[in-house]
Amino acid sequence: MTIVCRAYHVENLAERAREALRVEPVQLLKPGVERAWLDLYFQKRLDAKRAAAMVQQWPEVRGCWLHVVKPRDWTVVWQRHFKPLRVGKRLLIWPVWEKTTSAPPNRRVVRIEPGLSFGTGDHFTTRFCLETVEQLCRMDPPGSLLDAGCGSGIIAIAAAKLGVRRVVALDHDPQAVAQAKVNVRRNRVGNRVCLREGDLLACSLRGCFEVICANLYGDLLIRLAPMFCRCARRSLVLSGVRESEAETVVEAYLRLGASQIGRDGDGEWAGLILTPPPVARSRPVRRVRR
Repeated sequence: MTIVCRAYHVENLAERAREALRVEPVQLLKPGVERAWLDLYFQKRLDAKRAAAMVQQWPEVRGCWLHVVKPRDWTVVWQRHFKPLRVGKRLLIWPVWEKTTSAPPNRRVVRIEPGLSFGTGDHFTTRFCLETVEQLCRMDPPGSLLDAGCGSGIIAIAAAKLGVRRVVALDHDPQAVAQAKVNVRRNRVGNRVCLREGDLLACSLRGCFEVICANLYGDLLIRLAPMFCRCARRSLVLSGVRESEAETVVEAYLRLGASQIGRDGDGEWAGLILTPPPVARSRPVRRVRR
């Protein structure tokens, strides 16, 4: 099912569709175009028809139609576009289907097969998180890190290889968690990375993390701000934010006492680095439950 809406409604509409239909929407936007599209995939035509009848009543929806999509070999699709990629000064992202060659001695190799999960390092949001985590690990690697919305597990694996002793990687999508487990085993960091399936909005984080890295989307980052500010002790690395909504996200964290210390963007997407509120930073870091 494809839904058409105005671009500034797409985030809220995606969240509404996610909650009402229990299907993960794919957002399609074009720079400078006021329209946006959401694609939702259903196994059965009847389920799609019922969903269409529902969403056509929503005021934000400007159009909705159904069409049959033939199965595709997504592994082959990834292989066409995902090539070895140097990130920052110390990371080398390596697709598993590429022939192994000797990596430069100063590079930590992260071997990734994304499957249907997000996270190859070529998108600005993922690359921003990887580069920021690398910077945080240069002098004094944090003892713990939460990768919220881990996708393929690329950030969690990179953090472990850069020296973070304990990493918790969380995603609500069971397919993403399953693929991340494969990648964690492939990179031999299972002793440092703990993977969990869960919805951050439906549960409360246990323990504290020196760094919380969240590559999500703007509205969700705002809703999670109280939890993240309470549980982070050293740094908050936030991405998945569109440039147009970055200030709104920052304000949500500033109101809670956090401070912005860094920001980057590519004209469409933004990444933010914040320190948590002073009260949170002053509390001792407790052991993270695995």
